[in-house]
Amino acid sequence: MIEETPMIRQYKHLKCEAPLGSLLLFRLGDFFEAFGDDAVRLSAAFDVPCGLRGGVSMAGCLCDSFWELARRLTASGIVFVIAEEMESRAGSRLPRREIVRTVKGGPIE
Repeated sequence: MIEETPMIRQYKHLKCEAPLGSLLLFRLGDFFEAFGDDAVRLSAAFDVPCGLRGGVSMAGCLCDSFWELARRLTASGIVFVIAEEMESRAGSRLPRREIVRTVKGGPIE
């Protein structure tokens, strides 16, 4: 059985707010990560390594290389949403995250 952590609950909550069929990229420190089915989809489409942590699939990229991945997603017609950390981490408390951008295609700046 997979233990649902507070972070995965937060991811699932934001996934419900995202447009149907979109890929959620979740800021996690210096990375943008996708989890579950989104991770498998990201990995298969763009040769991004997919791992397993706590029974949950995860795939992503460093923030420094994010815009290259974003260009590839956009060029492929994949709608994606970006969830950013809206506050700094304080001790062991999970930072609040919000969807800050939805990208549906076209040029990215």
